[in-house]
Amino acid sequence: RDLNADEGTHIQAAAGILNECAFEVTAGGVVFENLAFLGSLDAGLTSASRAIVWSSGTGGEVVGCTFRQWKGNCVEVGSSASNIHFRGSVFAQSEKNGAYVQGNHASFDGRCEFRDNTQRGLYALGADNLAVENCFFYLNDWEGLSVQDGNRALIKGNHAVDNGFSGIKIRSGSRHEAIANHCYGNGTDTGVGDIDRAGITVTEGSHIHVCHNHLGDADTSPTQRYGVAVGSSLESAKILDNSFHGNDAGETSIPSGAATAVEIDIVADVTGVNPASMASAAGTVGLSSAGAKAATKAAPKAKGAI
Repeated sequence: RDLNADEGTHIQAAAGILNECAFEVTAGGVVFENLAFLGSLDAGLTSASRAIVWSSGTGGEVVGCTFRQWKGNCVEVGSSASNIHFRGSVFAQSEKNGAYVQGNHASFDGRCEFRDNTQRGLYALGADNLAVENCFFYLNDWEGLSVQDGNRALIKGNHAVDNGFSGIKIRSGSRHEAIANHCYGNGTDTGVGDIDRAGITVTEGSHIHVCHNHLGDADTSPTQRYGVAVGSSLESAKILDNSFHGNDAGETSIPSGAATAVEIDIVADVTGVNPASMASAAGTVGLSSAGAKAATKAAPKAKGAI
């Protein structure tokens, strides 16, 4: 169905189920509220079947909706749409991504859930000023959340748990920020490289900030190889004041090619870390001597540590 709505159109149903039905939105001001968009993986839907495609228009909301079992992405926001906001909605069990975003100024908050999708929970490609706050990403086959290209994404206060690849992945772009997220148990797919089995992975980009995140838990995240892993093509990043707990292979993975581009200072709550190895990292990843001393002081000496 092609929905060419006037501004302010409000679609609401307390317990509506839309079977095998897709909306294409080509206007601003449309609101979807308390709707369930239920596809069917066994009903002959094509791989392009999606619940909502927001092709164009400025301004719109999706509130309290459920999207489940679509063969394509559950929801798409095209590059000609902007200021589309999702709150308190569930994106689950698609054969692609829970949500695919190209439009600028999109936001997801209010405890949205992205779970059990065959690819990623949320995939943003070339979207500027994306905001993803206080959402849950779990049991997706690839990353919980992946950002590629675009500028100034804010990824804050989310939980990324038990995803096949990294919980959060910043693939490229500039001035993205990952702040105060909790990532553990990710990297359950042992068939991918360690860089893709981290709490947060940053492969490329410039002026990327990864700060104040809680990465890993000794009791529940044995599969997560690193708290933070970065790629050798990273131009510049700051990894500051994160806490690392029980990641299988270590706190960070920073290849020599990216060492001069990364400012790292581990001074938060670090447990189970060898202080001597952390201090020795100062020369290879740009950790200041003061930061190394602070990190050594912050990390209690574990039994058997040198």
